[in-house]
Amino acid sequence: MRKLILISLKNSLKLVTIYPIHTVMTFIYALLNIVLNLVFWLVLSSNFGEIGLYGIKEIMVLNMFALLADSLGGFFFGYRDLPYCINDGSYDKYLILPRRDIFLFLIENTPIVYMIQQFFMFVIGFCVVIFAYEISFSIFNF
Repeated sequence: MRKLILISLKNSLKLVTIYPIHTVMTFIYALLNIVLNLVFWLVLSSNFGEIGLYGIKEIMVLNMFALLADSLGGFFFGYRDLPYCINDGSYDKYLILPRRDIFLFLIENTPIVYMIQQFFMFVIGFCVVIFAYEISFSIFNF
C-alpha cells in the first residue's frame, strides 16, 4: 500500500516537472485566493462591524478551514471522472489488477501536488491568522 502511494506521488511529481509553469500558476492562484478572500472579509467587516454573531477573528479562522477542506476535497476529485472513464473504457485496466480497483483509480487521478500546496497554504495562513489576531483555542474542550 505504501509502495503504491509512493509510486503515485512520484508520477504526480513527474507530471508537475513536465509543466512547471502549471505548478507556479496553481500556487499563485491559491495565494491570490487567500489574499482576496481575506481582503473581502476585512472590507466587509470594517464597514458593517460584526456579521451575524461572527467577528473578524472567527471569519478568518473559518476561511482557513475552508482552504483545508478544499485541500482534502482534492482526494475525491477522481470520483467526478469515474462515470466518464467507465464509458470510454479507460477504467477497464483497473478491473484486471489484483488490488482494489477504485482505490487505484483514485490514487492515479488524485492531484497530490495541488493538495499539498493547498495544505501548506492552510498551515501558513492559519498560523498568520492565529498570531495576527492573538487567537487561542484548544482542540479538545476538557
